Amino acid sequence: MQATYQIKEGESTELGSLRKTREFIYHPDDIKLLKAGTAIFLSRDKMVHAKINVNKPF
Repeated sequence: MQATYQIKEGESTELGSLRKTREFIYHPDDIKLLKAGTAIFLSRDKMVHAKINVNKPF
């Protein structure tokens, strides 16, 4: 949740709003720029995230 407040002439008007927001763990541009053999690992149950290297033997 993100709170916003109105300010008029440097003083609070006691008005504002509260809204539900979403934030990126990794920005979509960062995902697009991943090189071959690189991935992003996200574990929602353990709240772990990391960029990893993936090696696929042929």
